[in-house]
Amino acid sequence: MQMFNVQTAKFMHVEIFRRDGLYRQKVNGRSVYWLLESGIWYSTTYSEGVCLAKAEIDVDCLELQITEDADDPIGTLRVDNGLPLPMPHLQALTFCSGFHPDKTSDGSLTFENVPSSVANSVARSVHQQLQII
Repeated sequence: MQMFNVQTAKFMHVEIFRRDGLYRQKVNGRSVYWLLESGIWYSTTYSEGVCLAKAEIDVDCLELQITEDADDPIGTLRVDNGLPLPMPHLQALTFCSGFHPDKTSDGSLTFENVPSSVANSVARSVHQQLQII
């Protein structure tokens, strides 16, 4: 069993599971992810688990740069490379622009033409605070 270290963004072997956090277990050669919260185990995915674990130390992983002022301003959303968005979130953001996200040199993803209401919904869903720049 391995526990996700939020500081290093890596899984490390553990013998005892006493701390809340994201854990990875190999079952039949495949990774299975578990979230331990207040003594209760929850099945999760890698991206959902990392989002929940990361929210405890870093909530500034999403930035929206407004490019078009409207009733619901539209902009370019940047997602830090350390925040792997769950598939439904990636799909919603991709639907906004009609294109796959661009990957920057630091590994961050950028999504064009994202309404601020969608960006806010994604941010809340992954326990982040949307930074408007």
